[in-house]
Amino acid sequence: SGSKFYIITNESNIIPKINEIKKNLSRLKLKENYNFNEEIKISFYKNRTSISTEEVFEYLEILDEIKEEKNISISELDNQLIEKINRRTQIKHKIINKDIKGIHALFQPKFDLTTKKVLGAEALARWQNESLGAIYPDEFIFIAEKLKKVYLIDYKIAEESLKFLNKMSQTYLLENNFRISFNISLQTFERDDFLKTIVTLIEKYKIDPNLLEIELTETILGLNLTTIIEKINHLKTIGFQVSIDDFTAGNSSVSLLSVLPVDIIKFDKSILDRVNPNNKVATDVYKGLINIIKGSNFKIVAEGIETNEQLNFLKSNKVDIGQGYIFSKPLSKEDFFKLI
Repeated sequence: SGSKFYIITNESNIIPKINEIKKNLSRLKLKENYNFNEEIKISFYKNRTSISTEEVFEYLEILDEIKEEKNISISELDNQLIEKINRRTQIKHKIINKDIKGIHALFQPKFDLTTKKVLGAEALARWQNESLGAIYPDEFIFIAEKLKKVYLIDYKIAEESLKFLNKMSQTYLLENNFRISFNISLQTFERDDFLKTIVTLIEKYKIDPNLLEIELTETILGLNLTTIIEKINHLKTIGFQVSIDDFTAGNSSVSLLSVLPVDIIKFDKSILDRVNPNNKVATDVYKGLINIIKGSNFKIVAEGIETNEQLNFLKSNKVDIGQGYIFSKPLSKEDFFKLI
């Protein structure tokens, strides 16, 4: 099937055979001789007759999605993995049936790095389910995107953000130029009902759009440029600010910023994690990006600040706003109100 090969055998002593296959593949030196840089995954399922061949294939497909750090990896479908796969199947069915009542927002504060004042918050999706317990974003977002249902989550978190603002002190909002942001995925941004849904929510909760920021991930840059600009301009006309989330050092991202009418660039945590006195390249790249972004009149928000060293680096390079565990983890609505 494409680049996958399946072997069904009565061979009982399977592990030595699999190791032999791995050894032979290693001897071929595929990277050196053929410039083949892909991972090779060998997955197996043995001595079980209680499930159908179709289910075995489905399980092996999911095993194939598990990231490995090795060029050639071997994994066995054991009971632990079957439990994980069954959990994923249950999550999948809940999303298909739009049974997402346990999805809610937590709010991570954004701080002025100098004064430590809370200037805003990012609404983050979480899911607490009666039968499955806590379902983490890296479990359910991936599945929702695959099923083309991620808009259900995006719209729910957008609505929770507006409810949150409804409960906040108007005085605090005005005095601190407070703004709440929520994420919109590539799939949702592409939908015909996207702008209409957002406007309907604003009208329903009577929220000033100037208090709102929509975060778009870098993947948005894969869309038709005319469509992106059109929709972003429409949001800005309403009063929204628009930011690019998870910004990295990719060439395409940096070059396209010159034509995108966004307001804020959020630097991905992965860049900051590499900044230290022993990594001059990463430090210079981060500084270079700050200069480019500031020189283009965008605001910068630094994500994932965890240490005093990172905080001091950002302050010394004139980054004004940040979020991360050094200040606060994502909070419930009640805990956020206590904080401010």
